[in-house]
Amino acid sequence: MRILLQNQYAGSLAGTESYFMLLIGDLRAMGHEVVCVYTMSGIKADHGITKDGVTNYYLPYMEAAVHNFWTDRAALREVKRDVKILMDIVDRHKIDIVHLNNTRYPFLYAALKEKVPLVQTLHDYFHVCPTLLKLLGREGRPICTHKMGLPCLKEKCISLRKPASLATLAMGMRNRTAIKRFDLIFVTTSHMKDTMVRNGFKADKVIVNPLYVKVEKDSFSVADNETKPLILYVGRVAEEKGLDDFLLALKHLDCDFQAQIIGTGPVLGHIRSTALRYGLGEKVTFSGFLEYKKIIDFYKKATVVVVPSIWPEPFGMVGIEAMSLMRPIIAYDVGGISTWLKHGENGYLVAKNNISMLTQRINELLCNRKLAKKMGEKGNRLFKADFNCNRHMSALISTYEDISNRRNSNLL
Repeated sequence: MRILLQNQYAGSLAGTESYFMLLIGDLRAMGHEVVCVYTMSGIKADHGITKDGVTNYYLPYMEAAVHNFWTDRAALREVKRDVKILMDIVDRHKIDIVHLNNTRYPFLYAALKEKVPLVQTLHDYFHVCPTLLKLLGREGRPICTHKMGLPCLKEKCISLRKPASLATLAMGMRNRTAIKRFDLIFVTTSHMKDTMVRNGFKADKVIVNPLYVKVEKDSFSVADNETKPLILYVGRVAEEKGLDDFLLALKHLDCDFQAQIIGTGPVLGHIRSTALRYGLGEKVTFSGFLEYKKIIDFYKKATVVVVPSIWPEPFGMVGIEAMSLMRPIIAYDVGGISTWLKHGENGYLVAKNNISMLTQRINELLCNRKLAKKMGEKGNRLFKADFNCNRHMSALISTYEDISNRRNSNLL
């Protein structure tokens, strides 16, 4: 098949980008032709740049918010031009299916459906939540289970006094309407499917296909000889990631430890200050952003990986990364995390914001290295069974072919 893949960014910046790069390589390894369109990366290039056998296009105006095109007529002309270029790309490469991965504006792609089957993988809540986090703005930040629309106003997540927030809501609803007309939607967890169905999507048009990662053969060494157990956090340093809870749990641990926080984000300064205020300056190390190959070294040394997210994680790639490297996980039971974290088997699920239980579970695995190792091994078996490349790609290609066959049958 000839497949056009879209993503905002090129390179392994985060979980979505890591998956996207894997997808390109594995589709090509299976004999498919891949064309990539990046909409928030690189210098505008509409003529195609071939690298490693893949033709890449860079169309930044497909992410129109960057240019405020609603009030800028020159930008609006560029948006229309990029849409036309995209249509030409589909014709030039005789594309069989278009697979969008991460775009703020899927409605701009809607016209493609007249030419070719159109699917999208939803990695986040951008099109069903104007705040993107599915967290309400009240004290304690409860998780939102509402359908996007009037409840956003009632819960005061959107303000009638703020035109920008109203515009965000309107755009989200426009995107949601456009996506409903796509041939199919991929999501990564049952939690995400429930969220989409709650927002008016037909259940039979939303397919759950969990993500996967690949691990080098020499990545399975177990660091039993570490002088201090290592607690690892990997991810964005943002409010919704629960690092305040994480540090408070570390403050109350009984045994000696080292902790590593890998990642960067908007609250990094606050988290550094909090670690110092809690007397954790010598125990917590901040690594900033690291490439995945470097993160593997920390996974190898870790006794336990902690995912303290307080927002409903759509998937949580760090979980299956840890499982692939035989590391147990402790996480708040939010969003789609229970897809890969089985309580008492490959780690522990903890009720959101239950810091005392989070502390207890971390203590338990730090003090019982044999249990931590056993859970890590169990997690690796779960990973190999449920989050492997063959399973993911088989479901993906089967769906591609089914959609294309149905489209061709309707044209006959």
